[in-house]
Amino acid sequence: FICILTDDFPASFAQAMQACSPGVLASLANEEDVRRIAELLRSSAPAEKTFWIGLRKNKNECVSRIHPLRGFRWVEDNGQVTQVRRWVKEPKLTCIEARCGAVTHEFVRSEVQLGLLSDSCKNTHRFICKQKDGPTDAAPRPGTGAKSGSGPCHLPQIPYRAVCWSDITVDLVCHGRPLTWRVLDGSPANFSTLCQPCDLGFQKDASGRCVDVDECNVGTPCQHACINTPGSYRCICANDTEADGATCGNAGKDAGEDDNKAFGLLVPVLVGTAALILLVAAVVTVKCCMMRRSKKRAKSEAEKMRMRSGNETANEKEAR
Repeated sequence: FICILTDDFPASFAQAMQACSPGVLASLANEEDVRRIAELLRSSAPAEKTFWIGLRKNKNECVSRIHPLRGFRWVEDNGQVTQVRRWVKEPKLTCIEARCGAVTHEFVRSEVQLGLLSDSCKNTHRFICKQKDGPTDAAPRPGTGAKSGSGPCHLPQIPYRAVCWSDITVDLVCHGRPLTWRVLDGSPANFSTLCQPCDLGFQKDASGRCVDVDECNVGTPCQHACINTPGSYRCICANDTEADGATCGNAGKDAGEDDNKAFGLLVPVLVGTAALILLVAAVVTVKCCMMRRSKKRAKSEAEKMRMRSGNETANEKEAR
């Protein structure tokens, strides 16, 4: 869990460390934290480009140009391993002054490029917190370094907005005895679940809880009536039957209506088929009749020709 403060009150390095407690200021020692911080700065960072991270050089230590962290160490584990080696400006060479580290960012071809910067620990910047591994109460306390008070928050009782690396925003207040970070309904902020994404159909409210999205009030998802359900919705047609998707279409018609419609379409098809069969039969019958008549006529003509030929032969014999 990594978060960044987006209010208007930056903090000194010491105030930032107190505000993150019992978590820590974020480090750039591993690739996963670097990826999350880059994504956070890409999507959620305000106009300011410089943020405190957990990088510090104590008074009795010297700045050294031969080390990637120039003699600075991570307050989380006192280590000197870093995944970001680029210094925007080389640290001032000193062995007697405490210096603190910040991260800056710029966009290079739409990608976030991180860089390190040394600054006086008394200067003020926004800051990036990281949750320590452990129980829920060991969560980051995003803060501002506004005027101090007793207890772990050290902040006045006004809302602050924390932005998770996953781009979820929640509003927090610091109050109660003992002072602790709370969501707007007064319950303690559970940082182990606060930035977890919600299931489909739900969204975070200002207190970080997953609440149902009322799809029926977002546009017009249904053709007729819309009923909101947890995580989803149902569309209802005019006669109280459920729609198939967003539109009713043939939904709402009972089986009898569908059968009647099918029967009404079937009758003309059957009548047309019968008419076609009768027409074909009639054509065949007429053709057969015409062929018989033609044969009879041909036979009659042939008979007449034989008779005429026989008569002519008899007349010729008599003439002889």
